[in-house]
Amino acid sequence: MQVKKQFCIRLCLLGLAWLATPALAQTPVTMQLRWKHQFQFAGYYAALEKGFYKDAGLDVTLKEGGSNISSTEEVLQGRAQFGVSNSGLVKTYMMGKPVLMLAPIVQHSPTILLSLGDDLRNPAQVAKAGLIRLQPGDESLEQKSLFVNEGIALDKLQITTEVHGIDDLLSGKVVAINAYRSNEPFELQQRGVAYSVLEPSHYGMDFYSDVLFTSGALEKAQPKMVADFRAATLKGWDYALAHSDELIDLILARYNSQHKSRAHLVFEAKTLTELISPELIQIGYSNPWRWQRIAEVYTKIGMMKPERDLEGFFYDPNPVIDLSWLYRILMIAALLLASVGGVALYILRINRKLQLSLTELKTVQEAMLHRAMHDSLTSLPSRRLLDDRIQQALTVAKRDKTQVALMFLDLDKFKPVNDSFGHDVGDLLLQQAAARMVECVRESDTVARIGGDEFIVLLRSVADAHDACAVAEKIRAAVSLPFELAGHRLSISCSIGIALFPEHGSDSFALSRNADMAMYRAKETGRDCVRMFGQASN
Repeated sequence: MQVKKQFCIRLCLLGLAWLATPALAQTPVTMQLRWKHQFQFAGYYAALEKGFYKDAGLDVTLKEGGSNISSTEEVLQGRAQFGVSNSGLVKTYMMGKPVLMLAPIVQHSPTILLSLGDDLRNPAQVAKAGLIRLQPGDESLEQKSLFVNEGIALDKLQITTEVHGIDDLLSGKVVAINAYRSNEPFELQQRGVAYSVLEPSHYGMDFYSDVLFTSGALEKAQPKMVADFRAATLKGWDYALAHSDELIDLILARYNSQHKSRAHLVFEAKTLTELISPELIQIGYSNPWRWQRIAEVYTKIGMMKPERDLEGFFYDPNPVIDLSWLYRILMIAALLLASVGGVALYILRINRKLQLSLTELKTVQEAMLHRAMHDSLTSLPSRRLLDDRIQQALTVAKRDKTQVALMFLDLDKFKPVNDSFGHDVGDLLLQQAAARMVECVRESDTVARIGGDEFIVLLRSVADAHDACAVAEKIRAAVSLPFELAGHRLSISCSIGIALFPEHGSDSFALSRNADMAMYRAKETGRDCVRMFGQASN
């Protein structure tokens, strides 16, 4: 009897173990890094080592990159499920490849063009100086774009794709190399070597970098796995940037294949944190309009053709849940009632239509048009309506030989408000800030919200730069006044960049690009200020 009892107990335990096995099983996932191990990938190390991937049911393997490894090809060929790319991912998508952008980690690309001394201060001087080392494929798209956008054809450049670090630069074999602001400058500083940097962002090439992506096919086949991997990765990045010293220790212990010193990793961490801007921008935030601008730049300089729209390029972190099974059940029930209620419903609709007076219909149509052309939260014009007004303003300005001002405005310290007080308070803040901006401009001008805490102001006619700056300062001062929101007294500020037509651009694209650049200069010089395009940052 005792033996039989023990047998039953063992059998139950085996059954429970068998039932628990699927819950404990983890999905194997391969992640292809863009380059060799360094702080550039600290978020992935944190997600792996702190158990964020494991908690999501994922068994993740990180594959180190290299000069002969294309992360996009690794993913498209099925050798990895996820990868890290640069903004050239949009070019890959436009070429018809089924890549899906999940999240840009670095908001401002760290790629630069590096030369020794201070003789080569602009792209034309570099182009004339001699041999330039660029990485092959899409890894140097921003540097190539820099030259082409300045009117220098790539076939006029002397380019080599052989990669030997900074040794060729120091030996004089090349006059400039593509580099990372977080790497090569540190090495030159350690050697006491003077150098010059050409940043693509200063020439309108302010692109995203270190973009997390996957294949569209994988997202369709395993949407939950993709969502879980993305969420765990962003959690890892939040942790890594908040605990950089801990991650540096981890890299030195387990991931230091490049044998970097602690000082180098500290330099890299500081530089990348500045470029990611986690205190201002939610990690992984992606602006579709900015991606459209990146695609337009590549198209304009002849690096790709606009053969597709970008709708399928963006990942939706909040997809519509598939309730088709429920719909089928409801459809069956509805069919049973259709024979009785269908005619009555039809008659009711006809009666309602007959009761509408082409005035009531016109009111409905105008309301629908307003919703399509305005931001739902602030009721400000949307990007679509703004583009129309910019074109109208430029047409009139060209005819009358007058000036137009375009301002890019970004709220400073808005993210901490959302994080600390919730999105409801954040929405109230956006609404009140928008109302203050409108009060600072004329009725003929336009204030538009283009997403998040980003706004654009169009002044249809200004006398000169001083006139435009005066309006911008008025807006800056208004936004800086305290806000009373849901029992909280909050203060923020804003950074404003200005570009003038025709001085700073002859079309909407050039004006937008230069106003955007001026805004980033305002942020770099301490925020809560106004910068005209081309103005010195003193």
